[in-house]
Amino acid sequence: MNAQQAFICMIMSAYQADRSIYGVYHILKGKKSSQTIQDAALFSLLPYFGLQPALTRAELEQSVSELHQQKQLEQVADDRFVLTGQGQAALDAFKQTHPVIKELNGWEYHALTETAWLRLRLYIQSLIHLVAKAPSFYPLTLQPEIQRWVKRKLPPADNRETALRELYEELVSFLKTCQQEQALVFVHQLSGKKQAGMTRQQLADALGWHPSTVHLYHMATLHQMFKATAGQVGRYRWLPLFAADLKQEVVLTSSTKQTMELLAEGYSLEEISRIRKLKQNTIEDHIVEIAWHHTSFSIRPFVRFELERQIIEVAEQLGTSRLRELKDRLPQEVSYFMIRLVMAKRKVNHGA
Repeated sequence: MNAQQAFICMIMSAYQADRSIYGVYHILKGKKSSQTIQDAALFSLLPYFGLQPALTRAELEQSVSELHQQKQLEQVADDRFVLTGQGQAALDAFKQTHPVIKELNGWEYHALTETAWLRLRLYIQSLIHLVAKAPSFYPLTLQPEIQRWVKRKLPPADNRETALRELYEELVSFLKTCQQEQALVFVHQLSGKKQAGMTRQQLADALGWHPSTVHLYHMATLHQMFKATAGQVGRYRWLPLFAADLKQEVVLTSSTKQTMELLAEGYSLEEISRIRKLKQNTIEDHIVEIAWHHTSFSIRPFVRFELERQIIEVAEQLGTSRLRELKDRLPQEVSYFMIRLVMAKRKVNHGA
């Protein structure tokens, strides 16, 4: 099993056929839709959100087909699969072999990872060449915004050797907290004066890994670095620099913002649906998204207190967030919308 297959299996295991394989696709791509964001939170899939922005539908379908042929996934309906016992065993073995998977935090860092990484690589490449008095070189990225950022942040000539040494020492200090394979994947992508960094495909060939597994180690190391440097400000001076202005903001989708504005003006769910010429289900999606992101948002206009308590009690008794199972055990008047809303507030307020 490779990392891409492991991601698919973990997400499908959480879904339990409640979502199709394209729900998996949207999680890994980091689709900014109400449904995908809610699914990521509801099914505890936030660590995997946006991990594979370049993933194509064809690649996902190919991986699912391979897992099905290997009897690690069982098809239960069109585009819906569940993890088999054999699949669970393979997934457990992968996680044991690659415990670095626990370092992933896609929701928190997916939007800033690539930019921070390109900044760091180009900064190191530029500083090495300047210290070596070889200012002419082919930059590893031609993205103008990355190049402009690096030029602004480079230290003056009389401080470059010191800056390079300190940055090197910080990287060594950080990488000592990582697995050896993480350090290897990280360091071999860096470019110096006489050696260009390896691509992830080259690293995959050298290590005998699938490219997605190299990608897993790359992402996990950067997420670990973001967390470590944010939490130990006094210990690191240089490493926080590359993501300092890229703080991830949780933002509502534009359509949800419009719904929120109408809610604030006192319009009901039905009135908003009519005003915006959108299905009521769509407006309900917006309201659940608002509940995820705004801790002060009250769900009382949509769910009575006694029904909220019933939903929470049944969820705790069953030990599940699966909407279908909860719906079957609740009074008929409790809608899927109410359950989603209550579960959203419960996770936001208590992380449960």
